[in-house]
Amino acid sequence: MRVLIVEAEGWIGRAAVRQLQLEGMDVLVFGLSPNTASRLFLDRTGVRPIQVIGDGQLDVAGDAPGQLARLDAILVAADRGPGKAQDRLTRLIAVASQNGRPHLIQIATADAVRRRHAATRDSEGPGPLDVPAIPTTTLLPTLLDSTMLEHAAEIATTGQWRGSAARGAPAFIDPRDVVACARAVVMKGRGLGRVQLTGPRHLSYAEVAGALSTILHREITYEAVSPEDQLADLLARGLSHAQAADWVSRDAMTESQSPAPLTDSVLALTGRAPGSLAAYLEDHRCAFADGGMLE
Repeated sequence: MRVLIVEAEGWIGRAAVRQLQLEGMDVLVFGLSPNTASRLFLDRTGVRPIQVIGDGQLDVAGDAPGQLARLDAILVAADRGPGKAQDRLTRLIAVASQNGRPHLIQIATADAVRRRHAATRDSEGPGPLDVPAIPTTTLLPTLLDSTMLEHAAEIATTGQWRGSAARGAPAFIDPRDVVACARAVVMKGRGLGRVQLTGPRHLSYAEVAGALSTILHREITYEAVSPEDQLADLLARGLSHAQAADWVSRDAMTESQSPAPLTDSVLALTGRAPGSLAAYLEDHRCAFADGGMLE
């Protein structure tokens, strides 16, 4: 199979590249926002990139159309909202569809989709990208566990992390299960529509802190703060205002929404039950002990 992975430099994308290469697939990559990091990723892995020029537009007069021919699947491995990146993705799919009918597989957190629907007052609106001309699957994992790794340095240094979702209880999903589901969908080769992915149970952040305390053999706590204080904290840590505001928005959604119903989609797609958050944290314990970031 010939698979194009969009935004392969992200942590989901890197894992997907490795997994699909192990399956013997011909893997191509394309960055919607080309930068030094993505080029280093390509050089380091030896994955053959599609030619990208300037601000990330396809080089339609160059090699891109030929490289996009005869694709079996396009995996979009990063959540994207409206804007230039979404426009480039639309253009990419249009070029790929000229010489085939690739299966479009998108990964977008369910929380992000709900936020966008709320902003447009369209709770039944289309997914991240609506392409009726080709088979499409949108994988909608609940709050991705990467948020805990983003707090790793703070937890390692202070023994706590701060947020504004004290009453929230997301169904944490192991990111490795998201990649496994993406692989399974690629192998199926047909559109499945929207598929909600959840972990095995709902957990409050206090329960997550308890799990970390057990794993690290030290007390870890979650400190609930106001959204305003959380925003100030994130800005002080060097995040841009847009990044910090998105983080606060994510916590607000987790705090205000009823927990998403648990699903058996991971089991149905992969043949195994979803992994627990405790097992994921155990496998990444050194990140919380040393403050490092793991893939």
